[in-house]
Amino acid sequence: MWDWLRAYKVPWYDTFWAIEGMNEYNRIYGISFYDEMKKREIPEDKFHMILKQCFVEAGVHFGHPHFNLATLAGILRIFIKELDKTALDTSI
Repeated sequence: MWDWLRAYKVPWYDTFWAIEGMNEYNRIYGISFYDEMKKREIPEDKFHMILKQCFVEAGVHFGHPHFNLATLAGILRIFIKELDKTALDTSI
């Protein structure tokens, strides 16, 4: 058990699932979420507003009280697409 805890420790409280969701994003889409974000210059208020909306609109699987890793990765993908869409809308 201690080996598992050391292997999966995270630097900040309550960030484990977010980090694991980003790892799953990389596994599914072949690029890290961090690299995706580096491509875009996003104001912090827009970042939080769109990300919160993506989480509100997402659903959990029946019988699960939380998002699973694939759902977290999907939410991050939807978030990236929404960022791109709003960037296109403001440049018109």
